[in-house]
Amino acid sequence: MGPYLVTPSSLPDPHNLPIRCRVSGETLQNSNTNQLIFRVDYLISYLSQFVTLQPGDVIATGTPPGVGCFRSPQRWLVPGDVVECEIEGIGTLVNPVVEPIYKPGCSGIPRHLASSSSSQSKRGKVHGKNCIVTGANRGLGYGIALRLGMEGASLVAIVDIDAAEMDEAVQSLSKLVPTCQYVGKVCNVTNINEVKQTWKEVVEMSHDGRLDILVQAAGIVGKTNIKCEDVDVEDFEAVMKVNLQGIFHGCKTALPYMSKQSYGRIVNIASIAGKEGNAGMLAYSSSKAAVIGLTKTIGKEYATSGITCNALAPAVVKTKMVEMVPEEQVKYMTDKIPMKRCGTVDEIAAMVVFMCSAEASFTTGFCFDASGGRAVY
Repeated sequence: MGPYLVTPSSLPDPHNLPIRCRVSGETLQNSNTNQLIFRVDYLISYLSQFVTLQPGDVIATGTPPGVGCFRSPQRWLVPGDVVECEIEGIGTLVNPVVEPIYKPGCSGIPRHLASSSSSQSKRGKVHGKNCIVTGANRGLGYGIALRLGMEGASLVAIVDIDAAEMDEAVQSLSKLVPTCQYVGKVCNVTNINEVKQTWKEVVEMSHDGRLDILVQAAGIVGKTNIKCEDVDVEDFEAVMKVNLQGIFHGCKTALPYMSKQSYGRIVNIASIAGKEGNAGMLAYSSSKAAVIGLTKTIGKEYATSGITCNALAPAVVKTKMVEMVPEEQVKYMTDKIPMKRCGTVDEIAAMVVFMCSAEASFTTGFCFDASGGRAVY
């Protein structure tokens, strides 16, 4: 953010910094960090529950007052606009607008945009869809659930095993995207009966009795940085049970609903480790390779049904699960990435939303890559 290196000494009081926001040169906000609803230290502490913040990261909160629904007359961002967010003493973050996304329930869209032939860009890529996201209490699953809501989903059920974390996640997501109905469902994906009951409950609470999208991000790493001969059999079986059997249960249960409606999108989160194998991560690599094989098979079996089933193989992404991996193991993985960095939750979530959209209609049984150039096949 700007050409400055920010240190505690150069910013003695982060709670008293002038903020200016401009849209295409027009100043729409001229305020101060002391006017933020939440203090800077609180924002950092809160976000750190879901992502690993690094020096140089930028936290963008909200939009300039008066933009969109909150300005009279209403001011919508359009392709070609340039949004500049400046914090005095730090620099300016510049974002060009490529394509506007209008949320359900907002009025006052400019007439020339309302008549655009691209209705999907106004409504979001998954407008009106009912979704299930497993492993969505935090990390990658949380980011995907958030993005689905932002892209117009009607219902997003987050499925995980920690009820307390789930309540917090549902409340947070609902505040961030009030136009989407977020619900939490405690479910152990390794138990087929629990999965069947949970999927049934989600379908019954949807407004049209459909299950349109299933994203399976639940997973565990298991013990790492050990060779095959030292792998504990019980640990290996536990990883396979969650990472492979759990995904099998989700697909098996979702497919009858999707077949009945002749439409569905399944995205199984695999890993670059499943493509190439990571030394010291035998159980995890094996489970993700199996997920890719399962996905390819389902994609072919249902290729003429209106259902697509694809996988996504990210390289290492900045999440809490990665924080549990020994530092030397993370370095081993990032050293193999030509971009020389971890991926971000936002980058993965954006790709998943495309895979879940109607636009991704001619690709099934495929494993998408998000590895910073590590894998190009």
